[in-house]
Amino acid sequence: MGFLWDLNQNLKIHTVQTDANRANYKADKAGRKALASLESVERLTLIVRAMWKLIEQHTDLTEDDLIKTVRKIDLMDGKLDGKFKPDAGPVTCQNCGNKVHSSQLKCQFCGKEIVNQNVFEKVRL
Repeated sequence: MGFLWDLNQNLKIHTVQTDANRANYKADKAGRKALASLESVERLTLIVRAMWKLIEQHTDLTEDDLIKTVRKIDLMDGKLDGKFKPDAGPVTCQNCGNKVHSSQLKCQFCGKEIVNQNVFEKVRL
C-alpha cells in the first residue's frame, strides 16, 4: 500500500514541477516580449525627437503646428485617444506590382518578400 501512495505522490510532485516549469517559460517569454516592446518604443521616441529637431531647425513650423497635426492624425480613426492605429490595407509588391495584404511576409503571386515601406521600421541603430 505504501508503494502505491509513494508512486501517486511522486506523480503529483512531477505534475506540479512540470506546471511550474511551463509557468516559468511563459513568464520568461512574456518578459522578453515586454523588453522588445520597450526597446521599440525607445527607438521610435529617438527617431521622432530627431525628426522634430530637424523640422524645427529647417522650417518655420512650431510646436502648435505639431500639436494640431498630432490631433488631426489621432482623429483619423474617429477618436481623440492619443493612439495611432496604422492602416492595415493592402500594400503593393515591389517585384510584381500586385496588391498584397499588409500582414503577408511574401507576395502570394510571385513569392518575393514584402518590403516594409514604413520609415520607422527601416531605421536600425
